[in-house]
Amino acid sequence: MVAMLAFGGTYAYFTATASEVEGTATTGTVKLNANSIGTLVTDKVVSGSSLLKSGSVQVTSASDVDTYVFVTFSATFDGSGNQKESAAECIAEGDYYLAVTQAGGWTLVSGETNVYGRKVTAAEANAPIDVCTGIKFYGYSKSTETTPGTLMGQTITVTISSEAIQALSEAGTEFGSVDAAWKALHPGT
Repeated sequence: MVAMLAFGGTYAYFTATASEVEGTATTGTVKLNANSIGTLVTDKVVSGSSLLKSGSVQVTSASDVDTYVFVTFSATFDGSGNQKESAAECIAEGDYYLAVTQAGGWTLVSGETNVYGRKVTAAEANAPIDVCTGIKFYGYSKSTETTPGTLMGQTITVTISSEAIQALSEAGTEFGSVDAAWKALHPGT
């Protein structure tokens, strides 16, 4: 009988449960509307010419949270060309550079060519923000009696692209600078 009590007895435990509780949260939205560009010059552009005839380049954030917005300016030609980081570097056939007159509040991203960024608050959403008020083209191209320079007689296509990232880092603090936000958006660069 003693063995039965020692090995086959029932044990009682104190236990407890609580009813489940739920809560909800709504995630924010990081969104950009289409970029806009003023009127570009359409004909007879040479080195030192302004490409932006009138107006400005604008970006519109539709985010409901604070973000860092980045705008990249680039150009391509029907023919060939080599984009440089400054007008002074245009020293060989086909070298070109776009000089962007940035609007207030924008910062050139360190180590990048013609990439500008700024913090845009949720309160600024849905209002166009000027990015630049001028774009100048600089290029080096030389003709001979039989062959035009590689940049001459070509169509320049100016591209303005934008991207955004939330202002709050995964550490729970703001990135604090355009460069830090750019690195988070483009890890490994």
